[in-house]
Amino acid sequence: MGLLGIAVTAFLVGLSGAVAPGPLMIVTLERAARFGSGAGMRVCLGHGLVEAVLVIFLSLGLGTILAQPRLVGMVSAAGAIVLLWMGGSLVRDAYRTDLVLNTTVKSGGSNLSLGMVGAGMAATLGNPYWLVWWATVGASYVVMASQFQAPGLAVFFGGHFSADVLVLGLVSLLAARGSRLIATGWYRALLTVLGLFLLGMAVYFGYSAWQFWYG
Repeated sequence: MGLLGIAVTAFLVGLSGAVAPGPLMIVTLERAARFGSGAGMRVCLGHGLVEAVLVIFLSLGLGTILAQPRLVGMVSAAGAIVLLWMGGSLVRDAYRTDLVLNTTVKSGGSNLSLGMVGAGMAATLGNPYWLVWWATVGASYVVMASQFQAPGLAVFFGGHFSADVLVLGLVSLLAARGSRLIATGWYRALLTVLGLFLLGMAVYFGYSAWQFWYG
């Protein structure tokens, strides 16, 4: 497979993963609805930074380490804790009296922007199935792309991440526009549902950690 084939297939495979519901999708929806589409893209940036670092590590041959069940179990447990915190905070914030819809992230709001990037990183690192995917499918792609050295890795990552940008960018735009059209009561209900989803994912990841360790 040449560079063009790697780029196209990486995009299509990445697209299938990007559209799947999960912590990253939920966090993107929530941040974009509350702070605008730019916030959702900052979440996507945090996700991309983590994946860029991981591609470098995988190119150095660390894929077998990532596939160790105990390590995946540790990631599952950490993810459960992070999602419990994020989900609980979201449900709590949904019923704050000073809830504001769709506050634009301005260029001067560096702390808020960094918080969005950090949320994307946390939602990514806290998902054990993201790690499993990269230790298997992703690692295979990295090995194939490594035949073309740095250009191959760049093309693979570009194709893969562009799928995330497309999907999460569209989700961010729709969430930001939609938040302007719904009443505050419905918006609080939406945040509550999203928070409960994250709490449910936390329970599921906690169970997965138990399975990886003792199953």
